[in-house]
Amino acid sequence: MAKICNQCGYKNNDRAIQCEHCGALLTKPEEKKVPFQLQRVPLRRGKNTHRRLMIVILCCAAIFIGAAVSGVILIRSNMTQKTYKEQITSAQKYLDEMDYEQAVTAFQMALEVNPDKEEPYIGLFQTYSEQNNMTLAISFLQKGCEQTGSQRLKIMLARYMSKTEAVVDSEDSAPLTEDDLQKLSEEVEINTAFIQKLKNYTYMDYKQNFGTSNTNRKESATLEVTCSDFSGKLYFQDTDHNKQVVDEGVWKPFDRAVPNYVVLDDLTSMFMGYAGGITTDRLEMMTGGKITQEYSKDAQSQIIRFTSGGCTIEVACDENGNVNGTTGIWNRIYPPAAGEVDQEKGHVIGVVVNATDGKGIDGVSLTAKPVSGGTQQNWKTGTDGAYEVDLEEGTYRVEAEKDGFMTEEYDLEVQIGEQTDAGTWTMSPELASGEIRIVLEWNASPRDLDSYLDGSTSDGTNIFINFRNEIVLKNGITYAELDTDETGGYGPETVTIHDAAGSYDYWVCDYRLTGSIGGCGATVKIYMPGQAVQTVEVASGAGNYWDVCHIENGEVTINNNITDSSDFTHHTG
Repeated sequence: MAKICNQCGYKNNDRAIQCEHCGALLTKPEEKKVPFQLQRVPLRRGKNTHRRLMIVILCCAAIFIGAAVSGVILIRSNMTQKTYKEQITSAQKYLDEMDYEQAVTAFQMALEVNPDKEEPYIGLFQTYSEQNNMTLAISFLQKGCEQTGSQRLKIMLARYMSKTEAVVDSEDSAPLTEDDLQKLSEEVEINTAFIQKLKNYTYMDYKQNFGTSNTNRKESATLEVTCSDFSGKLYFQDTDHNKQVVDEGVWKPFDRAVPNYVVLDDLTSMFMGYAGGITTDRLEMMTGGKITQEYSKDAQSQIIRFTSGGCTIEVACDENGNVNGTTGIWNRIYPPAAGEVDQEKGHVIGVVVNATDGKGIDGVSLTAKPVSGGTQQNWKTGTDGAYEVDLEEGTYRVEAEKDGFMTEEYDLEVQIGEQTDAGTWTMSPELASGEIRIVLEWNASPRDLDSYLDGSTSDGTNIFINFRNEIVLKNGITYAELDTDETGGYGPETVTIHDAAGSYDYWVCDYRLTGSIGGCGATVKIYMPGQAVQTVEVASGAGNYWDVCHIENGEVTINNNITDSSDFTHHTG
């Protein structure tokens, strides 16, 4: 027989104890409530009889009241938890269906039930982000930081603000504490590939790889040089030890001159994963403890000094040695003096990194095989994934091998007496059955390309991945994730799909909308277990969106189109 709830009238299972709809306690229909009675117990007469009787009565009353209060609290707690979960589930469903109005309503109701949970704030951020209402989106992250103190929300806010370079009123956002900086620092790494360029690049290399240069003569015969695709300034000046830096006849650097020092516009090029701060502890860990702190007259503040890849690096810091901020942070990088290039061979520099986190891979075995015949040469990467090697002139096919990674092959052209920057080579960790990995790589320009994945899994779960929504989780299962988001050029930017049997579209957006993505030299590599890697080089054309491919049940269809308007861009605006 069904149990009818006296509170809401809902018909419940006859074994139910609480109403499945409102949470009220249920009683069986045939049961009659029996009033609580104290049984008469014969008591011996004595002067303490009445006192003992009162104590027994008070104890029983206290137990009864305590049980009643606990029951009410438990019922209300269960009802609150159930309501919160129902609203979050509904909100996520509406968001998946792009019913943004209903999603906002459900997330707001969940927020009213429990304002100390982080999920509603994240949901509202994602909902407004997909509608390109970033003012409201950011405001909910800020409110969430203030209300919950959530480290996850603070990191999301810091990452987004760092990427957009937007200005937020400091009164509206929680200040970064020591704990905040510690959390933000966990994923920061030195960009070995970028530092290697600063170490080895001459004025000619900067012009060839970073575009048109402009020269400005400063006082003391110093030249300030900017390049169109380089986010910083180069400074050249003759020294007592080297008089072949500046050609005073035309007031330009000699082609083979190395800058005396380099100043970056921001720190995102030098530090991967930089989201607004680095602790001195993290810097010591990255540099092997070789770090000093002192006051600098040039910086007019405390600075930290450390060495990486042969370059001496100085960055402004607070009194505790922590770096805090996104743009406008004083910095200088001093490359080593230029070395002599072997005039009978070519000098090759490069870095091999992990596609899933952008970190250099130690001990990768590299074998350069001449295409037209000749002697092959073998070498290995260093602890930071970097390498330098001298090779005979010619065209090579380079094979990269490392346990736990898929074997890669790269083409390399070497010229006698010249330095060749092979750039950043990525290697993908081995994939499990049913997984797909997509790796985006590009040059210095455009500076910030973003990966987008849209579609659904084999069980119908909606997938939408980009830098705002880095992971799709359902019932504890990860369906897809953005492993890395690189904002300073080159990449890699990597998406991993854990359900190859779904249906997906993958495209790339030029975040800064420069219109120069077509023909920029970007490539996408598509990895699947037991199959050869598929490489797509960006097509030519005008636009800010690159429609790369469609994946259907593990089958890849290459599109490779450049456009400014297409159906696949409905999420990006």
